[in-house]
Amino acid sequence: MKKILITFICFAAVLHAAAQQQNRQQDQPQNNFRARRAQQQKQWETPTPGGVPTGGVRDGVVQTINLGPGQQVVTYQNETTVYPIAGGTLTGTRTTAVPVTLRAADNDSSAPPRWAYNRLNIAPAFDAGLDGRGVNILVINSGFACDSQLDCSSGSIDVYNNTTDRTGRGAKLVKLIKSNGRLKGVAPMARIIVYAVPDTNGAASAASVNAALDFAINYNNTRVRPESKINVIFLGYGFLGYDASMAGKIRTLYNDSVTIVAGAGEDGLTTDINFPSNMPEVIAVGGMNSSSDWPLRMSNYNAQKNVIAFLAPGENVYTFTPGINSYDAVNGSSAAAALVSGLAALAIQSYKRDYGSYPTQDEVTRMLAASSIQIRGLAVQRQGYGVIDASNLAYLQMPV
Repeated sequence: MKKILITFICFAAVLHAAAQQQNRQQDQPQNNFRARRAQQQKQWETPTPGGVPTGGVRDGVVQTINLGPGQQVVTYQNETTVYPIAGGTLTGTRTTAVPVTLRAADNDSSAPPRWAYNRLNIAPAFDAGLDGRGVNILVINSGFACDSQLDCSSGSIDVYNNTTDRTGRGAKLVKLIKSNGRLKGVAPMARIIVYAVPDTNGAASAASVNAALDFAINYNNTRVRPESKINVIFLGYGFLGYDASMAGKIRTLYNDSVTIVAGAGEDGLTTDINFPSNMPEVIAVGGMNSSSDWPLRMSNYNAQKNVIAFLAPGENVYTFTPGINSYDAVNGSSAAAALVSGLAALAIQSYKRDYGSYPTQDEVTRMLAASSIQIRGLAVQRQGYGVIDASNLAYLQMPV
């Protein structure tokens, strides 16, 4: 009798464990895209939302994450990034994509070096189906003029408050994100909303930018469906002084799950970066030069505080201008921020494809951070999480 009772208890325990396993499998969100993911996975950690790493980078090997109190360890092939963090931890899985060279179809043999897009490893993201589709990006910059590199007739580009784009810079920055011509942008299928502001020698007034932010707030408030709202804002201007009204509008948009990206500026500052990119509600991007992974000369940063979130190419980033049949370089942290705005769109598309909803800015930042690799030998205050590898955005699994 005792043996029968023990056997029954063991059998019941096996059934209970099997039922629990089945429930866990049912609770785990699955879809066809995730089933097609690469099999090589690694553990990853990200800083608490809004945080910026304060650690450094050391050489390492591919290994399992070792978690310790008050710190996280992210291991990449040949690199290990250590981030001290405040508060708890957040675990999940990360899949490493195999780097792929840019496909010939995405390039033009007569074009200048496409180093910026290669450095961000865009081609594998395209191969995985990420192109910005379903994401709306508001570009706040100078005037805009369409050309054959931008399909304006399809309704994928809307322009408000347009002014004459005297230098052509406004259109070039849009092309870095959206172009689907000779040189593809980083998110060629994203929908672009351009709000042009009066521009004098590359500068705009705080009042003009505030008007553009008011436009964004009203635009989202008058739309019910999430897919109709602005998801990303690329802010092409920065200021050396604080503006309380602008800060309030940015917080309103941030609380509405809008991802805001702006350049750090090139004023030679070592005590701060431009406003509003120095706000925690804004993803601040520094530019890097084309001859090395070092920041642009005169790039702003704060030697005592981590305010820059990412580095991206900011020198000799080329677009094609059909009117004059030439390739033109765009430079500066604004170019870098435009590229990161497009990468944010890819992150949002990936997240939405996996989970059926739009992420918050904190979740977008975490995805971009988990997809980045820091530059060895460069102070974290000058690079934040480092340089984004777009291929990882297609293979990244957020915690569930």
